[in-house]
Amino acid sequence: MRQERTAAVLILATLCLPQFTLAAPTSADLQLFESKVRPLFATRCVSCHGADKSDAGLRLDSREAILQGGSKGAAAALDRNAASSRLIQTVNGKLPAPATCRLKSAEVASLVQWINNGLAWPDNSTPISSSGKDHWAFQPVQDPAIPATKNTAWISTPVDAFILEKLEQAQLLPSPQADRRTLIRR
Repeated sequence: MRQERTAAVLILATLCLPQFTLAAPTSADLQLFESKVRPLFATRCVSCHGADKSDAGLRLDSREAILQGGSKGAAAALDRNAASSRLIQTVNGKLPAPATCRLKSAEVASLVQWINNGLAWPDNSTPISSSGKDHWAFQPVQDPAIPATKNTAWISTPVDAFILEKLEQAQLLPSPQADRRTLIRR
Protein backbone atom coordinates (compact mmCIF):
# COMPACT_ATOMS: atom_id res chain seq x y z
CA MET A 1 0.00 0.00 0.00
CA ARG A 2 2.79 2.38 0.93
CA GLN A 3 4.70 1.62 -2.25
CA GLU A 4 1.58 2.25 -4.34
CA ARG A 5 1.04 5.61 -2.64
CA THR A 6 4.69 6.57 -3.16
CA ALA A 7 4.48 5.58 -6.82
CA ALA A 8 1.26 7.57 -7.25
CA VAL A 9 2.87 10.66 -5.67
CA LEU A 10 5.93 10.32 -7.92
CA ILE A 11 3.79 9.99 -11.04
CA LEU A 12 1.65 12.95 -10.03
CA ALA A 13 4.74 15.04 -9.26
CA THR A 14 6.28 14.09 -12.62
CA LEU A 15 3.12 15.17 -14.44
CA CYS A 16 2.66 18.43 -12.51
CA LEU A 17 6.27 19.49 -12.01
CA PRO A 18 6.89 20.83 -15.53
CA GLN A 19 4.15 23.41 -14.97
CA PHE A 20 5.96 24.83 -11.95
CA THR A 21 9.60 24.58 -12.92
CA LEU A 22 11.27 27.66 -14.28
CA ALA A 23 13.45 27.59 -17.32
CA ALA A 24 16.84 29.19 -16.97
CA PRO A 25 16.74 32.80 -18.10
CA THR A 26 17.89 33.39 -21.65
CA SER A 27 20.71 35.75 -22.48
CA ALA A 28 18.13 38.15 -23.98
CA ASP A 29 16.19 38.13 -20.69
CA LEU A 30 19.37 38.83 -18.70
CA GLN A 31 20.33 41.57 -21.17
CA LEU A 32 16.93 43.21 -20.67
CA PHE A 33 17.44 43.07 -16.91
CA GLU A 34 20.98 44.49 -17.02
CA SER A 35 20.28 47.20 -19.60
CA LYS A 36 16.80 48.39 -18.58
CA VAL A 37 15.50 46.94 -15.30
CA ARG A 38 18.57 47.10 -13.04
CA PRO A 39 19.33 50.76 -13.95
CA LEU A 40 15.65 51.61 -13.48
CA PHE A 41 15.58 50.04 -10.01
CA ALA A 42 18.90 51.69 -9.10
CA THR A 43 17.86 55.18 -10.16
CA ARG A 44 14.15 55.25 -9.37
CA CYS A 45 13.27 52.59 -6.81
CA VAL A 46 16.05 51.50 -4.45
CA SER A 47 16.34 54.84 -2.67
CA CYS A 48 12.90 54.16 -1.10
CA HIS A 49 12.76 50.36 -1.47
CA GLY A 50 16.31 49.17 -0.77
CA ALA A 51 18.44 47.83 2.05
CA ASP A 52 18.73 51.21 3.80
CA LYS A 53 15.07 52.19 3.53
CA SER A 54 12.11 50.00 2.67
CA ASP A 55 8.83 51.91 2.45
CA ALA A 56 5.83 49.64 3.14
CA GLY A 57 8.33 46.88 3.96
CA LEU A 58 9.01 46.45 0.24
CA ARG A 59 12.50 45.99 -1.09
CA LEU A 60 13.28 46.00 -4.81
CA ASP A 61 17.01 45.36 -4.58
CA SER A 62 16.98 41.57 -5.10
CA ARG A 63 14.81 39.01 -6.83
CA GLU A 64 14.04 37.25 -3.55
CA ALA A 65 12.88 40.52 -1.96
CA ILE A 66 10.60 41.26 -4.94
CA LEU A 67 9.03 37.80 -4.69
CA GLN A 68 8.66 38.09 -0.92
CA GLY A 69 7.09 41.53 -1.22
CA GLY A 70 6.20 43.97 1.50
CA SER A 71 3.37 44.53 3.93
CA LYS A 72 0.79 44.34 1.11
CA GLY A 73 2.09 41.22 -0.63
CA ALA A 74 4.50 40.23 -3.34
CA ALA A 75 5.54 42.90 -5.83
CA ALA A 76 5.62 40.33 -8.63
CA ALA A 77 5.13 36.60 -8.97
CA LEU A 78 6.69 33.90 -11.09
CA ASP A 79 3.42 33.34 -12.96
CA ARG A 80 4.65 35.58 -15.83
CA ASN A 81 1.53 37.72 -15.57
CA ALA A 82 2.59 41.35 -15.38
CA ALA A 83 -0.99 42.64 -15.42
CA SER A 84 -1.65 41.09 -11.99
CA SER A 85 1.64 42.30 -10.56
CA ARG A 86 1.39 44.83 -7.72
CA LEU A 87 4.58 46.41 -9.02
CA ILE A 88 3.07 47.16 -12.44
CA GLN A 89 -0.24 48.30 -10.93
CA THR A 90 1.66 50.70 -8.66
CA VAL A 91 3.91 52.23 -11.33
CA ASN A 92 0.88 52.61 -13.61
CA GLY A 93 -1.03 54.51 -10.92
CA LYS A 94 -3.72 51.87 -10.38
CA LEU A 95 -2.67 51.38 -6.75
CA PRO A 96 -2.10 54.28 -4.36
CA ALA A 97 1.55 55.29 -4.09
CA PRO A 98 3.61 58.50 -4.07
CA ALA A 99 3.92 60.31 -7.38
CA THR A 100 7.63 59.46 -7.46
CA CYS A 101 6.64 55.82 -8.03
CA ARG A 102 5.00 56.60 -11.38
CA LEU A 103 7.14 55.64 -14.35
CA LYS A 104 7.26 56.60 -18.01
CA SER A 105 5.51 54.28 -20.43
CA ALA A 106 8.83 52.98 -21.84
CA GLU A 107 10.02 52.14 -18.32
CA VAL A 108 6.74 50.38 -17.54
CA ALA A 109 7.01 48.44 -20.82
CA SER A 110 10.48 47.22 -19.81
CA LEU A 111 9.16 46.07 -16.42
CA VAL A 112 6.16 44.35 -18.04
CA GLN A 113 8.43 42.49 -20.46
CA TRP A 114 10.80 41.54 -17.63
CA ILE A 115 7.97 40.14 -15.48
CA ASN A 116 6.35 38.34 -18.42
CA ASN A 117 9.73 36.76 -19.20
CA GLY A 118 10.00 35.34 -15.68
CA LEU A 119 11.91 37.94 -13.61
CA ALA A 120 15.35 37.07 -15.00
CA TRP A 121 18.08 37.93 -12.50
CA PRO A 122 21.72 36.79 -12.72
CA ASP A 123 22.57 34.05 -10.22
CA ASN A 124 25.77 35.67 -9.00
CA SER A 125 24.29 39.16 -8.77
CA THR A 126 24.64 41.38 -5.73
CA PRO A 127 21.67 43.41 -4.47
CA ILE A 128 21.04 46.64 -6.32
CA SER A 129 22.30 49.74 -4.58
CA SER A 130 21.65 53.39 -5.28
CA SER A 131 24.91 54.40 -3.61
CA GLY A 132 27.81 54.95 -5.93
CA LYS A 133 25.69 55.84 -8.94
CA ASP A 134 27.70 59.08 -9.18
CA HIS A 135 30.95 57.13 -9.35
CA TRP A 136 32.95 57.86 -12.52
CA ALA A 137 32.69 54.23 -13.68
CA PHE A 138 28.91 54.53 -14.00
CA GLN A 139 28.98 57.75 -16.02
CA PRO A 140 28.66 57.72 -19.81
CA VAL A 141 31.92 57.80 -21.72
CA GLN A 142 32.80 61.30 -22.92
CA ASP A 143 35.59 62.63 -25.10
CA PRO A 144 37.60 65.13 -23.06
CA ALA A 145 38.69 68.38 -24.67
CA ILE A 146 42.26 68.16 -25.93
CA PRO A 147 44.33 70.71 -23.97
CA ALA A 148 46.10 73.56 -25.71
CA THR A 149 49.87 73.52 -25.26
CA LYS A 150 52.80 75.75 -26.21
CA ASN A 151 54.99 73.18 -27.99
CA THR A 152 52.63 71.83 -30.67
CA ALA A 153 55.49 70.41 -32.76
CA TRP A 154 56.12 67.64 -30.20
CA ILE A 155 52.49 66.41 -30.30
CA SER A 156 51.83 63.52 -32.67
CA THR A 157 48.68 62.04 -31.04
CA PRO A 158 45.95 63.50 -28.79
CA VAL A 159 47.45 61.59 -25.85
CA ASP A 160 50.68 63.53 -26.32
CA ALA A 161 48.76 66.76 -25.71
CA PHE A 162 47.71 65.55 -22.25
CA ILE A 163 51.26 64.46 -21.43
CA LEU A 164 52.74 67.75 -22.66
CA GLU A 165 50.17 69.73 -20.66
CA LYS A 166 51.33 68.07 -17.42
CA LEU A 167 54.99 68.53 -18.37
CA GLU A 168 54.40 72.25 -19.01
CA GLN A 169 52.57 72.60 -15.69
CA ALA A 170 55.63 71.13 -13.96
CA GLN A 171 57.89 73.34 -16.11
CA LEU A 172 59.58 70.33 -17.69
CA LEU A 173 60.56 69.63 -21.27
CA PRO A 174 59.81 66.40 -23.11
CA SER A 175 62.71 64.01 -23.60
CA PRO A 176 64.33 64.08 -27.04
CA GLN A 177 63.20 61.54 -29.63
CA ALA A 178 65.08 58.25 -29.18
CA ASP A 179 67.17 57.06 -32.11
CA ARG A 180 66.34 53.91 -34.04
CA ARG A 181 68.92 51.73 -32.25
CA THR A 182 67.62 52.75 -28.81
CA LEU A 183 64.01 52.04 -29.83
CA ILE A 184 64.98 48.58 -31.12
CA ARG A 185 66.87 47.83 -27.88
CA ARG A 186 63.83 48.78 -25.79
